[in-house]
Amino acid sequence: VATNLTMEQFAQQVLCPAMGWTQNYHAYAFRRRPPMLLPAKSKKEYRAHMDAGALNTTAVLRDEMWVGPVKSTALDASQKVWYVGGALVDDRKVFVRDVLLKKGDAVQWVYDLGDWWSHTIEVEEESPEDLPDFLSATAAAAAAA
Repeated sequence: VATNLTMEQFAQQVLCPAMGWTQNYHAYAFRRRPPMLLPAKSKKEYRAHMDAGALNTTAVLRDEMWVGPVKSTALDASQKVWYVGGALVDDRKVFVRDVLLKKGDAVQWVYDLGDWWSHTIEVEEESPEDLPDFLSATAAAAAAA
């Protein structure tokens, strides 16, 4: 999987199709827990990165982090208050490279917050950085057709 995908793209364009599920049908969230996270050096540094519209590994939340769609029309999106406290980091602003850095890194992916289908996604192998971005190439080919 290309590390330049947002977590939204990863969920909707990689995970849902791989599972045979309809995109944008159920709510979902990713969870990353310490100690895999590096704490921000200060609130100012954290705010600066959030204001820039993205997280990175030098300034992330100090505690458990849930990443998912901030605004969702999925019927089970109302359940996020019970399970993830309603607080999500916007998955359109977090990239795969921000949470899955190296072999052994893992996240929990919960799909369908009503039924709570929980999956662990773990980096099993790292690939060279120069691999082509399959999703971008596929989108370009579709646009040209």
